[in-house]
Amino acid sequence: MFELGLMEMNSSELQCRGGVSWDNLMKNVKAVVDFIVNYIPKLVSGFANGWGLI
Repeated sequence: MFELGLMEMNSSELQCRGGVSWDNLMKNVKAVVDFIVNYIPKLVSGFANGWGLI
């Protein structure tokens, strides 16, 4: 990596340059997964209640 002239950056340097740090990326992925995990049971029960009306 250093032979190519690339250097490591910390999260604050990445944010200043418009990049995303691994920590921030994982927080965003966790938020999406938590939303899906909380939403799926409500979605399934909604379909079950809706089909029960027919």
